[in-house]
Amino acid sequence: MLISTVLPILSVYRLPHGQYGYSGHIINLPQDMTTFVTSLPRHSNELDVLLVRKEGSSASHRDFRVRRSVVLRALQWLKTNNIYYKDVKIDMDKLRQLPEDGDLTGLSTVMMEMSINEDTTTEQEDPHTANLTTSFIPITNQKLKGTEKEKIRKSVENRLKIDMDKLRQLQEDGDLTGLSTVMMEMSINEDTTTEQEDPHAANLTTSFIPITNQKLKGTEKEKIRKSVENRHLPWSSSSDVPLNEFTTEGYMSCAFPTLFPTGRADFVSPRRRTVTIGNYFTHLMKYGDGQFARHPRFRYFALNTEMRWRALQMGRIYVKQHPRDARLTVEELRDMVGHEGEALSKRVVHFATSLRGTRQYWFHQRSRLISMVDTLGLPTIFFTHSAADTQWPELARLICLDNPYSSACRNTALFNNPAIADWFFHQRITRYIDTFYVGVLGATDYWVRFEWQHRGSPHMHGVAWLPDAPNVKDLTSENEATVAAAKETIIQYVDRLVSTINPAIAADGSDADQAPLPKTKPQHICNKSYTEVEDYNQDLKDLIATCQRHTRCSAAYCLKTGRGGKQECRFGYPKPLQAETTITMVEGDPVLTTKRNDPLVNDHNTTQISSWRVMST
Repeated sequence: MLISTVLPILSVYRLPHGQYGYSGHIINLPQDMTTFVTSLPRHSNELDVLLVRKEGSSASHRDFRVRRSVVLRALQWLKTNNIYYKDVKIDMDKLRQLPEDGDLTGLSTVMMEMSINEDTTTEQEDPHTANLTTSFIPITNQKLKGTEKEKIRKSVENRLKIDMDKLRQLQEDGDLTGLSTVMMEMSINEDTTTEQEDPHAANLTTSFIPITNQKLKGTEKEKIRKSVENRHLPWSSSSDVPLNEFTTEGYMSCAFPTLFPTGRADFVSPRRRTVTIGNYFTHLMKYGDGQFARHPRFRYFALNTEMRWRALQMGRIYVKQHPRDARLTVEELRDMVGHEGEALSKRVVHFATSLRGTRQYWFHQRSRLISMVDTLGLPTIFFTHSAADTQWPELARLICLDNPYSSACRNTALFNNPAIADWFFHQRITRYIDTFYVGVLGATDYWVRFEWQHRGSPHMHGVAWLPDAPNVKDLTSENEATVAAAKETIIQYVDRLVSTINPAIAADGSDADQAPLPKTKPQHICNKSYTEVEDYNQDLKDLIATCQRHTRCSAAYCLKTGRGGKQECRFGYPKPLQAETTITMVEGDPVLTTKRNDPLVNDHNTTQISSWRVMST
């Protein structure tokens, strides 16, 4: 960002376990690089960064590592080879003040206090993001505690009074210190590592972590607010008028000089053949060395840019097909909304159904699913597939060539290659549906939806129609013989297809409290390929113990407060044992309860879990 002539404003934040996410839209602003680079390096006290972290968390900020020689070589190379950096000047005196290889520590930091009895994990709060830091901190919806109102205010006020001459003495090789810090107390009894939280990633910091949707405590809101109000954060001079993305030549190259080092191959540049924006970004994301797909901001820049351009394209199509609406004045439009708003809304919304991920898109997909149900009847099965993206050996061999058997190497490779991991999951589930659901179960139709967990890992939900499924409508027949026959047929069918039996414990569940522990050492069971399995019975037991048992309930995941203030698992665990599969009528509706010997085991298909090799239902 320090050497970019175009500043893309986007909200990128660090997800639990190291992945990234983004929210909102992107805007591109031009900035004057000449004045910026000639004043490099700025003192860290002048950086547009405010770190927010718990007291006692690590002070290491890997995103702020500075290597003086790398900065110098990058600027020299860009001046020589990039057509947009010809006139940039380098201030060697200020470059010498940077550490040769060190972190920018001592940045403006707000240390948040935690009360002794504070429970950091609530139903709405994400425990993974508690210790993350940020350089752009929207605080509109945050909740902070009231007793800490003045600390940040005083810190910023004192900061504005600092004699800058005393801050110009930077270390030749080391960390930058002497910056304003707000220290808050934290209870010594605080436990920041929860069941879902990765203790190794909890204290990592990032330069782009908006925390708008995080539920923070009341005093913290005031702390951050007071620390940033009335504060002028110096930055290179920039225009408040966004660039024209359709006519500004080289704006992508200027925004990401490390990806476009020569300034060439920009989308908005002279070319012999016309290329669509979708094909352009697809090519870059699949580029041989993977640099575009690995970049923590470019992939979201590309996604958002394509979505906005497609929305504009659909808008032009709408105007072309509805020329009368295109000529409406503001007053006429307001009057039209008042009198025929619903009709206008339907016309406009119809053109948004092709914009993937929008509300209108999912309304359209829901309508499509309802149409399938109306035509084909009720689907036979509902299924879910998760991703063992940190364990699957096939994926590890794609993204971690150096050491696919190292857990640390796999995790780092997954963090750096999320696009490949998502592609792999899509390819795996697509082929699995064709092989298992269509090839083995004989599914005639299916419908699926892909989703991403908060930590960035994909999963999929779907429904399928099987040709030999019994008719459940017979259960509502007035003929008792028909109902009895239907129950027997359905029970036999379900017992062949669905299981809630744990083969590692007794058939009557008498030793369920002694069920085997998850198989994670010396090798995680999901890290074993299906072709490597020798004992399929033992492999099934290990998979169920590791992936198919609901062993822990937490407020952050499944616990809900019911009537009387009692917390209960929203999935109904632990569930009562069941000797045989039964069908009972409750208020006129049939309720099926499968045979069960383990109160914590999930519904599963034994062939499905053995071949997919991670949680699936």
